[in-house]
Amino acid sequence: MNCIIALGNPGKQYEKTPHNIAWMILDVLFPDAEWKKNDYANAMLAAVSIPGYSDPVLLVKPLTFMNLSGSVIPFLAREYGVHNDLCIVMHDDLDVVFGKTKIAYGRGHAGHNGVLSIAQHFDTKDFLRLRIGVAKQLETGDVIKPNVLGLFSKEDIESIQNQSVVIHDILKTILAEGKDVAMNKFH
Repeated sequence: MNCIIALGNPGKQYEKTPHNIAWMILDVLFPDAEWKKNDYANAMLAAVSIPGYSDPVLLVKPLTFMNLSGSVIPFLAREYGVHNDLCIVMHDDLDVVFGKTKIAYGRGHAGHNGVLSIAQHFDTKDFLRLRIGVAKQLETGDVIKPNVLGLFSKEDIESIQNQSVVIHDILKTILAEGKDVAMNKFH
């Protein structure tokens, strides 16, 4: 089963922070998802349909806090047959400007401990990632990296709604046409 793992932190205080942008986007894309807590996975899980793709897709929000996100992998592999080639990991990225999303495959974690944890549990860095930008570009062109645990502004949250449309197109393309087509189309 294909799965989308969105990295984030549990708890009300983290809901609207850059570290939780992937969770926020899943909530925008799939407002009717029936999330269920799975204690064995230590994650919130939901199966959804994506238009243009015939099979259900498993959505996953690990509840382990960011640095231990990969601990969900053994459960997903055992119960759903998930492996690195069937998985899309969505996460915040300080090296990408807010409002932009980059697709990566087979690259290092670049200091993101949640991605490192996923790679350690898959025992490979060969998995697809949607790197969702949270860095701020100033009018001068300078880019600054925000505190990933600071709160988004109201304007930022509205922008996330718009960015979700692009991410939905990326996900549909990956699932229906493959990662290579998506990487060519969205870069």
